[in-house]
Amino acid sequence: IARFPGSVNPLKLEQWVESAPENSRERLRRLVTCNRLIEVGVDLDQAWKDRVKARNKYKPSQVVEPRTLPSDKQIEAFIDSLVNRKWQVVYGYIATWGLRNHEPFRLHNLPDEKGILAIADNSKTGFREITPAHPEWVDRWNLRKFEIPDYDPAASHVALGRRVTKYMARHRELATWREEPRTYDLRH
Repeated sequence: IARFPGSVNPLKLEQWVESAPENSRERLRRLVTCNRLIEVGVDLDQAWKDRVKARNKYKPSQVVEPRTLPSDKQIEAFIDSLVNRKWQVVYGYIATWGLRNHEPFRLHNLPDEKGILAIADNSKTGFREITPAHPEWVDRWNLRKFEIPDYDPAASHVALGRRVTKYMARHRELATWREEPRTYDLRH
């Protein structure tokens, strides 16, 4: 909204919404913001909002990029083939608990006897506890013995995630489920 300085008014909100690309997720998000503003008393033309929404053909349920997900056997083969123990642990955590790329570096605690793991509140979605999707993998890769590559705890989620992504890119020949494997494939 920096392009529309000054106080908030209905005309500026309309310009802001319409400055987003047509048929885009961003335009839809801006319309949702307008709904919230209407709820708190901003006087916005409902007919205008309905017209803009009706013209927007973006549907959040559309598959933007279909994924080729690995089988459990392919995940096991990939992680088993990593010779660097510290990176094997990182990918083991991602696959076992469905973590985001940066989350092995943002743990609140290690898995308990039931395999329940807690992610710290300094992660993307904040503190949460999760159970392993594959409890047998905790022992397969000895994930209670937590050894990960050295890192800067002050590094951003993006920087940590990029590091995990780059390591996979350097070892993509070990992943058999697609030509250009992605770390997020292991998460799902």
